[in-house]
Amino acid sequence: MNQYKEELLSLTNKMVEYNESAFKRLEENKVEDQLDTYFYKQVKPYVEVFDEQVHRWSVMCERWIEDTQPKYIHKQQIETAVDNLRQVVLQSFYVSSRNVRIKKMIHANQYTLVSILESF
Repeated sequence: MNQYKEELLSLTNKMVEYNESAFKRLEENKVEDQLDTYFYKQVKPYVEVFDEQVHRWSVMCERWIEDTQPKYIHKQQIETAVDNLRQVVLQSFYVSSRNVRIKKMIHANQYTLVSILESF
């Protein structure tokens, strides 16, 4: 397997972890009824690391799509997944974000990420 495909596989698995941890954080915030999370101590550092990784992941996905032209994965799905992942990760820190729309994004992200993993 090409080195970039190995990196893409690794990054895709990492995106699955981010997506799952966002869902867990949403559920924990719901149970604990936290007022707010400290933005500069928790949210900002986490989102900065995530943002760098999701950018690398999207670049790798686009390269993979161009090279292999998978039947059921398209660039638009990757762009949507990146936007959704960014929203989900950020919103998962806030108690007020435990709505149906965020949970639907999580499920859509999971579908796209698993589809990519299954394409290998």
